[in-house]
Amino acid sequence: MVPADGGGGAPPAAGGTAPAGSAESGIARRMALGAVWMVALRLSIKFIGLISMTILARVLMPADFGLVTLAATVYGFIELLRAFGFDTALIQRQRTSREHYDTAFTMRLIFSTAGALLLLAIASAAARYYRNPDLTDVLRAMAGLFFLEGLTNIGVVEFQKQLTFHKEFMYRISVKLIGLVVTLGAAFTLRNYWALLLGMFATTATTIVIGYLAHPFRPRLDLSRSRDIMGFSSWVIVGNALVYLNQHAQNMILGRAKGIDVLGMYGIAFEFATLTTSEIVAPINRATFPGYAKVANDKTALYDLFLNVQSYIAIIAMASAAGMAAVAPTMVPVVLGEKWLAAVPVLQLLALGSAVSSLNTNIGYVFTAMGIPRITTALLAAQIAIMLGLLALFVPERGAMGAAWSYVGTAIIVYFVSNATVLRYMRMPLHRTLLVQVRPALAALTMGFGVHAFGQAALAWTGGHQTLPLLVAECLLGVALYTCVLSVLWFLAGRPAGAERQLLERLASRLGRRPGHSA
Repeated sequence: MVPADGGGGAPPAAGGTAPAGSAESGIARRMALGAVWMVALRLSIKFIGLISMTILARVLMPADFGLVTLAATVYGFIELLRAFGFDTALIQRQRTSREHYDTAFTMRLIFSTAGALLLLAIASAAARYYRNPDLTDVLRAMAGLFFLEGLTNIGVVEFQKQLTFHKEFMYRISVKLIGLVVTLGAAFTLRNYWALLLGMFATTATTIVIGYLAHPFRPRLDLSRSRDIMGFSSWVIVGNALVYLNQHAQNMILGRAKGIDVLGMYGIAFEFATLTTSEIVAPINRATFPGYAKVANDKTALYDLFLNVQSYIAIIAMASAAGMAAVAPTMVPVVLGEKWLAAVPVLQLLALGSAVSSLNTNIGYVFTAMGIPRITTALLAAQIAIMLGLLALFVPERGAMGAAWSYVGTAIIVYFVSNATVLRYMRMPLHRTLLVQVRPALAALTMGFGVHAFGQAALAWTGGHQTLPLLVAECLLGVALYTCVLSVLWFLAGRPAGAERQLLERLASRLGRRPGHSA
């Protein structure tokens, strides 16, 4: 749907004739469907991406990954120039005109051009700081990437705003698949870090082309609504700046202190350990944000939606994190190869930290949906301050393990601070939030210890040889243990409302029973 003059493409103003309860339940259903589409998208991409990473890890060296990670860290710093959250501003405003979209596109293009020029200017200085001359050419190439990203079609934000996530699915997966093919082809041809860069260029170019094919909106250069966009984005840019700093602080400090080999190993460990956050929880958050925005003025309805989302995140994040930590000793040599064995303890620690971190990610969307991103900004500022302090304390002596401990410690502290903030603001009790997380936590711990014990026994029996059948057996055992323990705990708790009940109702519906008839 093309944004037209007078707000075409945006939802009608509040105050329609639909009952409030009906509207809320409709939004919840659309949010749930959107979350399914987003998770399906990320899972599809990640399944192919994991195959790609497995191949790349065997073709390329840790230093290749480390160099590109270091370049991405510098790139992320320059990215702050356009971290105004223009897409978020368009979603949050329920009434928008064509000029709002044109202004957002124009401002993004301006900042992309400025950022590309700045990358070119600092490339040599960054290479000297990190004591790696290859970084100069990599950053110069990424300057072109920075400019190209400013040309993407701003109209595709309508897929999220109107909760038409099936269109978002087709758009995103097409882009990722083409980028994947180019990256693998370049890796086998070049066998160095340039393969990763060519994949990035292919992904960006495809994003531009498919974006204009997928949505009929054609942006024009216009700055007439810059005051409206910047009025919301002034806080968002600070928040996004802190997000980027939080994501790259570990790389900045670890790359400088220990070099690209250690950074490359840490980067791969982090990628696998945070699969839950990046590939499942993140799309859930992305899908639920527009729904939060639609009920932002009703704190009770907003909290109920938030609690429901948190229950799903807890079930998914804790299972994935504990499972990843349990199978890491088998997975790393089987999937990545023997040269990555040093990543095992780092991956295990990061996986446990990712479970806690996942529970923190949805809280910022609540405050942003309510139009008060300054609270999200304050929470992010606290998080980055804690992270930097812990990194400075642990990384110089303990390297990658020190960075991993910093990640875990930050996640735990932020968990308590952020939950206390959101619950106090909405005047809701803490125990309701904890209850939806306790059962998944207990089930995940049981599963983790069970899989670990099984793996140790199997290795003793086979003489210490990790094999693909053993990895598959550990994964299947983990799924069975987690499902059984979680179900038993839910029944013992009196079958309360929440993610477990909704999942069972959907399963019953699929099997031919009436929707809403719980076990």
